Amino acid sequence: METVHNSTCEVFSQYEAHIYTGNTFKPNDILIVPESVERLPNRLVNSFRNNLVIYWLSVDYAVYKGLRDFEANNYYYHTSWSSSRSAPNQLRAVQSSVREISSHLRLSLKVVALLRRFAELYGRVSSKQLSDYRDYTHIAQSKYAQDLVSKEFGVECFLLNEYVTKRVVGNKRNPLSLTNQRKLVAYNPRKGLDLLQKLMMQLGEDIEFVPISGLNKSQVQETLMQVDLYIDFGHFPGRDRIPRESLLCGTPILIAMRGAARNEEDFKIMSFYKIDLHQMSVSEACERIQKVLGVPKHVTFRQQIDFYKNLIEEEVKYHSQLLSLVKFLNVNLGTSLSSTGKLEFES
Repeated sequence: METVHNSTCEVFSQYEAHIYTGNTFKPNDILIVPESVERLPNRLVNSFRNNLVIYWLSVDYAVYKGLRDFEANNYYYHTSWSSSRSAPNQLRAVQSSVREISSHLRLSLKVVALLRRFAELYGRVSSKQLSDYRDYTHIAQSKYAQDLVSKEFGVECFLLNEYVTKRVVGNKRNPLSLTNQRKLVAYNPRKGLDLLQKLMMQLGEDIEFVPISGLNKSQVQETLMQVDLYIDFGHFPGRDRIPRESLLCGTPILIAMRGAARNEEDFKIMSFYKIDLHQMSVSEACERIQKVLGVPKHVTFRQQIDFYKNLIEEEVKYHSQLLSLVKFLNVNLGTSLSSTGKLEFES
């Protein structure tokens, strides 16, 4: 296979990934695309008509309208979270979701750029819309997506959970913890910021909110190790990374009961640590946060120890799933993929 070294993204350099430069494919080659892809060049679809795999990294960003409609209630919440009580709650929810989803479009643009490269290899050709999803093979990143895809299309969907690694970071204390006596709560400003800002307005005097933004992986983990709690009110289109990374760093989490966070297998923590935005008001959510912060961090962490243990085991579980996936593809697609060699993945 004609390939060149991929030097465009240092993040992936550890995988020694290569870019395919040829213009033909072998019968056993497989094309894997994310659920956000709607169209592919005709010749590409024809080449992989029997070996096209959709990897469901989310449900919310799926092009297929049925699943998006099914999850519509993921964007509604208690009226107290609306910016204006006179405005329709649904409209406010949709506006917030549009802003949140737009922050993820960069990933979609990268996918489009990759597919454009395929189009260039094949020349300027017309494209074909992916239609009958029952004709394709499906993989899901979360149990949440797996259940919905299997139910909607009546097909088998293979579960492939990626794992989060915790790197060894220094023991030096975060400057924030040295100068601030208030409780420290970390959050991702790209996840449910409109909702979090309402909490900040009520809790700002008692809590220091620390954004996880503009940091490298080691800095993220150093910050997570030092804060008292990580909060995430995003809509959880899949098994989001930072909440899991927080637990691996020894910091408990408090998350919105939305999307994959509603599924116990994806986020195995007590319901007390999941905020139901449909039923719980802003004031009630603030009270819940204060209760969580009112006990020692290690006590709260022990309440989530089962999920922590699952995360510790996920690397081994992933490699087992990956080997099973190779067998699954060989059976379903008639390919002859090898299950030997070093298998690596890191989110």
